[in-house]
Order: sequence, then structure tokens, then C-alpha cells
Amino acid sequence: RGFLLPQMANDSRRLVSELSNPYILVTDQPITDSRELLPLMEQLAPLGAPLLIVAESIAGDALGLLMENRRQGILNTVAVHPPAYGEGRLSRLEDLALITGGVFFSDTTGHSDLKQATPEMLGRAAHVRVERRNTIVAGNGQTEAIEARIRYLKILHDHSKYEFDRQQLRERMARLGRGVAS
Repeated sequence: RGFLLPQMANDSRRLVSELSNPYILVTDQPITDSRELLPLMEQLAPLGAPLLIVAESIAGDALGLLMENRRQGILNTVAVHPPAYGEGRLSRLEDLALITGGVFFSDTTGHSDLKQATPEMLGRAAHVRVERRNTIVAGNGQTEAIEARIRYLKILHDHSKYEFDRQQLRERMARLGRGVAS
């Protein structure tokens, strides 16, 4: 999905942001406290690469921190809504982290403390395009890990009793196979 805030668009007329070689933070947690992001942002600022945050929500002083850093040109940060809804959201976030070669920050993965995040834990992408309602990520994940996930999803697909589940699994396999998440 698209921007959490349209003010994060680099092109405000078309509501588009193009990010080259960004770091990507993927989490299912809402981010409200700037202290959650500050250690990571301090490590990323000297590197000069933009940061894409995929999160449930960003509010409070965490949002203020991101917007002030953008305004001052310290760190170009764009935050987007996570893909999908309901039960499929966690799976899609895991897929996005895999495609980009990063860690999925969640209680379900054992990486729930964003204060412990480092640039090495984040995903990377060659290019990201964020639009009002859509985000396209051309990831840099490990081919072997992606192929293993596709094989696993194929097994789930073949054993699923419900057409809706099979359709969702086919969509995930197709996105993983292209190395592109949208």
C-alpha cells in the first residue's frame, strides 16, 4: 500500500517518492516513541541512503522525528502502510523482509525491539517507488532463501483445501518469484 503520510512524497504534485538503494525496516508494530528509531537513524544518517519504513502506524514523537529529519535533509525517510489485511498481513511482511534480505521486526520472530536494529539487519532494495496507494520494491534478497520459501508455499498450496487460500499462496509465490513486492 502507499504512504502513511502524503507529506513524505518527494514529488508533492504527483504524490510519488522514488528511493534509490534504500534501507528497509519491516515491522508489524506501531511506532510511537522516537527512542525506538533514534539509535537506528543515528547509524543510518552518515551512510546517506534513504530509509523506507513499512509499519502498522507511526505517530507521536516518532513521527515528529521522521518529519524533522526529512525537513532538515538529515535522513530521507518514507513510511508506508503494510501490505494486505488480516491474517495475510504477517505473511506478506515476512515475504517483504525475505525479498529485501532483512529482518522482520515482530514479536513472532524474536526481533521485537527496534532499539536493537542495525543497518545490517535492514533490508535493501535497488529501487523503491511509493505512490499514493501503491509501493513497489525491487528487492535484493538471497536467491536461495527466496527459492526455499517458494518451495514451502508450493507445498502449502498443494495441501490446501480452500480455493481462497490457494489463490493467496499463488499470489505470494508469484511476487517472490519476481523478487518484487507490491
